Amino acid sequence: LFDAVQMKIRKLEKKQLRDDYTADFPLRGIVACSSCHHLLTASWSTGRNKRYPYYTCHTKGCEYQYKSIKKEMIENEFEVILKDSSPKAEMLELASAVIDDVGLTKRDDVSVMLDNIDTNKKKVQGQIDGLVTRISETKENSLISVYENKISELQRQLEEIDVEIKTIQKIDIDDFGTAKDNYFKLIKNPLAVWNNGNINHKKILLEVLFGENLEYSKNLGFGTINFAFPLEVISHESMDKNRMVV
Repeated sequence: LFDAVQMKIRKLEKKQLRDDYTADFPLRGIVACSSCHHLLTASWSTGRNKRYPYYTCHTKGCEYQYKSIKKEMIENEFEVILKDSSPKAEMLELASAVIDDVGLTKRDDVSVMLDNIDTNKKKVQGQIDGLVTRISETKENSLISVYENKISELQRQLEEIDVEIKTIQKIDIDDFGTAKDNYFKLIKNPLAVWNNGNINHKKILLEVLFGENLEYSKNLGFGTINFAFPLEVISHESMDKNRMVV
C-alpha cells in the first residue's frame, strides 16, 4: 500500500505540470461540476478597473454553463474540508503502529521467501549434479541424450530461480518506512501543506487525499467527499487493522 503511495509521490514530483496549472487556480483538474460532472476550468476575468479570478463550467448544455464561481469562495470552502480531514492524533499513532508492524512482517516474509528459494535452488543443482554423474557412468547414447535434455530443463529452472531471487532482493524494506513517513507528513496537517506548499506540493496532496474528483455546485457547494484509502480508514473512530494492511 505505502509503496504504491511512494511511487505516486515520486511520479508526481517528476511530472511536468500542464501550462494551465498555475498557483492562481490550484483546484483546477480536481474539482468537477456537480451537474455535468466535467472538470471546472478557471481564469481571470477583466473588469473595468481590475481582474477577477473565477472557476467556471464550460460544458455545453449544462445548467451551470458559464456561471462563474468566485475563486475565494470555492477555495475557502475547500480549506474547511482540508482542516476537517486531519485525522486525530490517536488515530495516526495507531495507524503508524499498525504499518510499522506490517513493515516488520514484510521484512520477515522476504527472508523466508529467500530461504525457501535457496533451498529449492540447491535441490535443482543437486539433481543436475546427479545427472552429470550418471552421464559419466553410462555408455548408452540414448540414456546420455535423455540425461542431457533433463539437465537443460533443470538449468532453465535455475535461471528462473536466479531471476526470482534478484526480483525479491530489489524489495527495499527501508523504503517502506520512507513511504509511510512521506504519507503521514501529508495527511497529518493537509491545510498547512496546502497553505505553505507550492503548486506541485498541492497537486501531490490532492492526488493522495482524494480517491476521485470533488464535485461542486454553485448553489450548494461541495458534495460528498470521498477520501482515498487509507485516509478514509484512518479518519474513522474505529480503524480496521485488516483494511490497513491490504
